[in-house]
Amino acid sequence: MLLASFRVLIAALVIGGVFPPDVMAQVEPESEQPSEPRMSREQWLADIEAARRRIEERRREGRSFAQPTPSDADVAREAFQRILEDDSLRAGDIVATSRGLLMFKGQSSNERSLNDFAPVAWGAAKP
Repeated sequence: MLLASFRVLIAALVIGGVFPPDVMAQVEPESEQPSEPRMSREQWLADIEAARRRIEERRREGRSFAQPTPSDADVAREAFQRILEDDSLRAGDIVATSRGLLMFKGQSSNERSLNDFAPVAWGAAKP
């Protein structure tokens, strides 16, 4: 009798360890389709048709869907603006710009401008 109780205990431990209670619970699989559609097929088709009309209208007007490519001058202007707004610049820092390498003089604390930078002199006499 003791041996039978021991076997039942071992079986319960093995089954409990292999199949925890939350895994053994019967859970209905979630359906892939929602019970109520978010929109009817007619609404969906109407949305698609409206999008097609908008696309065709843009084509007729010659408007592009792509963003215009910024010019080199626009890119350079934006890059220099980021340099002017950089609070981490210290006197002596060198930055690369479309005008060449410039050294920050560190004289202006408020509004920085091109006057706060000096061109880096190349070809200085070697000692």
